[in-house]
Amino acid sequence: MSGGKVKWVAAFAHGGNDVEPSQSGMTLRDYFAAASIQGLRSNPHAWAEMTASEMVEAAWRDADAMIEAREATS
Repeated sequence: MSGGKVKWVAAFAHGGNDVEPSQSGMTLRDYFAAASIQGLRSNPHAWAEMTASEMVEAAWRDADAMIEAREATS
């Protein structure tokens, strides 16, 4: 992780806002991490070079980077 606090944003929001979300469940960070790990796990080279734990850590780093880039452009 980047070390900074990542703002809570719902991936599939149903009302509410970024400060007081009205729904629980998957966050945008969870959604981005899921997309990242899906790509890593579908890559046979990643399987040869990374452990499952390393893939998970990479997926969270990717998710945090995507959120930081998203916040920088909004």
